[in-house]
Amino acid sequence: MHRYARQDFGVFRDGFSWPRFVDHAAARIEALFDPPATDLENWQIHALFPRWRLRFWMSPDNQVNNLLAPALVPYTEPALTELSLGLKQDWRNDGRFEAGLIHHLNPELASHRSSYGWTFSGPPPLQARIRRWSKHAAPGLLRRRWQAREVATQQARAAVPAWLRGDHVRAVLGDSPRLMDEFVDLDRIRDPKQLNLALSRELLLRRFA
Repeated sequence: MHRYARQDFGVFRDGFSWPRFVDHAAARIEALFDPPATDLENWQIHALFPRWRLRFWMSPDNQVNNLLAPALVPYTEPALTELSLGLKQDWRNDGRFEAGLIHHLNPELASHRSSYGWTFSGPPPLQARIRRWSKHAAPGLLRRRWQAREVATQQARAAVPAWLRGDHVRAVLGDSPRLMDEFVDLDRIRDPKQLNLALSRELLLRRFA
C-alpha cells in the first residue's frame, strides 16, 4: 500500500480515514483469490498487477478502446498474465525474461538502446542492477519516505496545464459551488493527473448525481 501512502492526504476533507481505506483495499485484494488469501505467496503478489492494478489503472483506456473494437490493452489478457505467474523471481529481476524473449524473437530489435538506457542483447549494466537491488532491499519505512520525497519533488516540478486552470475550467463547470469540495480540497492539488481525475469526477457528479 506504500504506493498510496506516499500521496498528499492533506487534499482530503476530514471524512477520509487512511486505516479505513487500507482495510477496504485489503478486503478487495483478499477476494481476488479463491479461496480468499490474507498471507500472500510470491505468485499471488505478482498476480496483483494484472488482477488489481490493471483492472483499475487501465479500465478507462479499455472503455475508450472498446468504442472502436472489442479488445483489452495488449498483453494483459488472462491467457497471458496467468501463465506469467509461474515465472521464477530470478527471471523477473531486471526484466530478464522479457529481454530474453525480445532477443529470441528479434535479435536486431533487441540490439537497439531501450528507454531504460541499455539494449536487450545482454544483462543490464551492473550499476542498474545494484540500483534495483538497493531499492528493493531498503527497509519498508525508509523506502516509503524516499518514495514520498520523490513523488513530492515530481509534483513540485509538474506544471498544471492551462486546460486544468482558470477560464478553461470555468467554461466547462461554470461558477456554481463545486461538489468535489465536499471530499477534497481542489485548490490544494498540485499533481496534474490527480487534478484531472478530481475535475472529471466533478463533471460526472454534476451530470449523474
